[in-house]
Amino acid sequence: MNLKFSIRKLPPLELDKPATIDINKTILYGPNGVGKSNILRILLTLLLGDDINHKYLIEEIPIDRLKNDTEATLYTDKGSIELSNGKYIIKRENKEVIRERLSIDEIERIIGLKTVGRIIGDHMITNRGEIDIWKSSDINTLTEEAEFSEKIIDFFIDLGIERLYYKKYRENGEWREIQFLPYGFRRAFMILYTLEHSDIIFIEGFENGMHIDLIRKIIEYIDIEYKDKIVIIETHNSLPLKLGVLKRWSVYYIDRNLIKKLSGIEDLRDVTLFNKEIEAITI
Repeated sequence: MNLKFSIRKLPPLELDKPATIDINKTILYGPNGVGKSNILRILLTLLLGDDINHKYLIEEIPIDRLKNDTEATLYTDKGSIELSNGKYIIKRENKEVIRERLSIDEIERIIGLKTVGRIIGDHMITNRGEIDIWKSSDINTLTEEAEFSEKIIDFFIDLGIERLYYKKYRENGEWREIQFLPYGFRRAFMILYTLEHSDIIFIEGFENGMHIDLIRKIIEYIDIEYKDKIVIIETHNSLPLKLGVLKRWSVYYIDRNLIKKLSGIEDLRDVTLFNKEIEAITI
């Protein structure tokens, strides 16, 4: 599936001209408060419509207010869905329809009905429900699918976990309850589960709680095992940024007045925030 997201106006971005983001394996990187999360919010709205469970959206801001201040379009092979000042303009087969609300039926005709998963903070939200990483009962459910546990064990073996089996894991020859799984591994587990059960995956604060080896391994795993999935990563960390550029993912630096595609290592050198990270860890 080929998706493109064109932005003309989306607070707090202050763009001089429209910018386009390719949506496939996509990484959004930039300072706090420049609009990365709002890009994801509007993308989620155009993918899921208005008659969805609003837990797919961040609830601390009024989404309707953001929609009224947005001019953006999602393009697909079959047509487009434009959001302009609170109204939707749907174009398909040389026909144009204007809607006050966007239904999942309209989206299905343009995009095809795809399952969407979202990870934000310590929560995973998919069509299967919501998982809180700190609830033992929730994390237990992730191990109850034997086929899934068998598939991902190769991922964890290199990290020291020898086996996953129904609410337990084995480390250094000792079986332990899954509730004692370290936080970074829990989050990796949650990301892999979302990848397995969704067609389009949003991961916000990608690097949260994970060591650099784990970050690198997840990026590698996504690239090899989930080639056909759409994965949108929001990050403040330069490691997924560099790995994404090397793998020729769609990588973007976002600032208040700028959306810049990074196509090679030489482009990273021009990003001030990236250079500040390198400087900060240089001894």
